[in-house]
Amino acid sequence: MEAINTTTAPATTTSILPLDYPLYETLLGIAYIPISLIGTLGNIVVIIYFHNDVSSSQRKEYFRLLFLLIAYVDLISCSTLFPIIETLFTGRFEPVLFTNKVFCLLWGILWEVNPLISVFLVATISFSRIWTLLFPLKPLADKIVLIGIIATYFTYTLLAKTAILANPFASYEYLFGLGYCSLNPYGPAGQFFTITNSIQFGFPCIPICISCCISIGIVYKTNAAARRQQAASQGRTGRRKSVTHRMLEEATQTIIIMTVVYLVCNIPLLANFIYYVQFYYCSDEHRGDYYKSYFLFYYVWNVATILTTSVNAFCNPWVYLWRVKPYREWLKGAVNSVLPDSLQFESKVVVRETETTLATVG
Repeated sequence: MEAINTTTAPATTTSILPLDYPLYETLLGIAYIPISLIGTLGNIVVIIYFHNDVSSSQRKEYFRLLFLLIAYVDLISCSTLFPIIETLFTGRFEPVLFTNKVFCLLWGILWEVNPLISVFLVATISFSRIWTLLFPLKPLADKIVLIGIIATYFTYTLLAKTAILANPFASYEYLFGLGYCSLNPYGPAGQFFTITNSIQFGFPCIPICISCCISIGIVYKTNAAARRQQAASQGRTGRRKSVTHRMLEEATQTIIIMTVVYLVCNIPLLANFIYYVQFYYCSDEHRGDYYKSYFLFYYVWNVATILTTSVNAFCNPWVYLWRVKPYREWLKGAVNSVLPDSLQFESKVVVRETETTLATVG
């Protein structure tokens, strides 16, 4: 994401470089390695699963597409961390990949667009879940309409991150203080870009949080009603309704957990955006003196922008493994197919139409 010109450290009588923090540089670089490797592998497996989990139900297909797109966004986040790792282990001086102008441009644009697409998808899935809880009989948008909306938002975001390059004072470049390539905006155009970008990222977090709270309230109310109905019902009809409510609850809880994980992982970036805008743009006396602490200067953007975002992408496959029973069984079957009989996991058949947690989102 964008930041002010952080190629120059805060002015003091003593120059302090990232090499003066070898422990933090090493720990941060080490932290990125499992996130990148395991997160990339986990999201590839999730993508394969959702590609094969096709349903004839319009609602199930709607949510399957959203989960699939989120997995692709997470894959991009985890698989593009290797330049960061290289930079941290080489002291940030002239990294091989980021000093390549073409690579720096492409990587910078990718990491400007990817987090914004992520927040848009999380907002979409959160609002869609509330719609299905409040209006269970009303249909969601057709899959083609959903694809069109997402494609339109993606196009707008991509143009917004590249059109500013027409300004000769704006460019994607390697910023030593950040430790990665980012847009370095200058002048009024750059200021406007930064503020609107902060709004584009930060504003959806508010309704996402509200929708999460509403979903929790609806689930609690629905569960209470289901328990009363189950207690009053007799025979097979009562049992079938309780199963339906249980599946509905599990599906909603899965989305709530994903939303909470997203909010927790992105709170540092949102807080940094808010502080950045009010500190840098609302007070002329502080221009060029962003974050007087050297530790904040060298690590706040790297951690808040890249690390926490990639941690979110790393966590999602584990949420699926924990919450989605058909995914666990599918994964067991895939692993068992390459293991000898003595090492195979116990697996049982799961009927997707009746027991798929994500399928019951609709």
